[in-house]
Amino acid sequence: MATGRRVGVLGHFGNPATPIDGQIMRTRLVHQQFCERLGCESVTRVDTGKMKRAPLRTIIELGKCVRNSDHVVIMPASRGLRWLMPWYSFWRKRYGTRFHFFVVGGWLPEFLQERPRLLRQVRGLGALYVQTKAMRLRLKEMGFPEVFLFPNFRDFPSLSAKRYQQAGALRLVYYSRVTESKGIELAIRAVNDCRAPVSLDIWGPVDQGYQARFEKILSDSAGRVSYRGVLTGSRIYQELSRYDLLLFPTFYEGEGFPGAILDAFSSGLPVIASDWRYNTEFVEDAQHGFIVPVHDHQAIRERLEELSERPEQLEPMSLAVLESARLYHVDQVFPQVMEDMGLLPSASTAQVMARTRQHVAMDVNR
Repeated sequence: MATGRRVGVLGHFGNPATPIDGQIMRTRLVHQQFCERLGCESVTRVDTGKMKRAPLRTIIELGKCVRNSDHVVIMPASRGLRWLMPWYSFWRKRYGTRFHFFVVGGWLPEFLQERPRLLRQVRGLGALYVQTKAMRLRLKEMGFPEVFLFPNFRDFPSLSAKRYQQAGALRLVYYSRVTESKGIELAIRAVNDCRAPVSLDIWGPVDQGYQARFEKILSDSAGRVSYRGVLTGSRIYQELSRYDLLLFPTFYEGEGFPGAILDAFSSGLPVIASDWRYNTEFVEDAQHGFIVPVHDHQAIRERLEELSERPEQLEPMSLAVLESARLYHVDQVFPQVMEDMGLLPSASTAQVMARTRQHVAMDVNR
């Protein structure tokens, strides 16, 4: 097992022209945290997004990174895993480097179950780090010996719970990629059909190929729905905290621990989420918001009308989501991941080391 602290991060980092999605955001955050905690001189990155336009050069850079690292973190999506897995297996055997697969989203168990050969290759590569408890259990049942929990995380500011007025229009927000499978049309339809005064602002990059359809849907929304653009950095929490409630009726197949839910929680926003994939692992019905059936815009509409009549229900939910968000602050999550990787001593080992140093100091001072 590798004992050094040189880390290589292999994943899709994107570029200024690339729309930022959950995959790119998490890859950048992981690299940033290793730099902050180990020093950038100990961390190397290679952008696997360059494979398409410069495959040979990218393979050379990847191999060099693996050879010169003690630990390699890979963060592929499904296509990248198919392309690069043979190389990762070869380099692991050749260099003895310790591999850590940080899985982004919830797609991996089903994907591997349909591909037995790839499943065997990934099982022999190294440790898996997944976003949900249910994924961890399922992959354990599939024979993976090392599966660690690595939930989504953020470095968010300290915020206070929201206070809700007794009357007035509910300010709703959709914050995610703007595409059909993320539930944008369900959210818009629920708002358009709602008999109570509500408004919906939409934040997020519009998927290629969806722009024309989205503009047509917006034009038919009678002024209740507005597209605001893309949020990045500290603006995410500044803007989201202005709203009363997040709508997240996703049915996207790759959903894991959605960053939209975590960003809403970190901003004090309760969530109306679909009963899809792992959402109920994070959103407890009537505590952090509401869970509604998948593809059911009428259920969303009914909840909106109920909350418009009794907005005070949202205040304890705002407290609850902020409390939940603290579990996913970077300073809670990332040290545990580094411990699981062997880059930090375990809590028990750290206590023993601290006691040993204390005893040595006492002996020296005698």
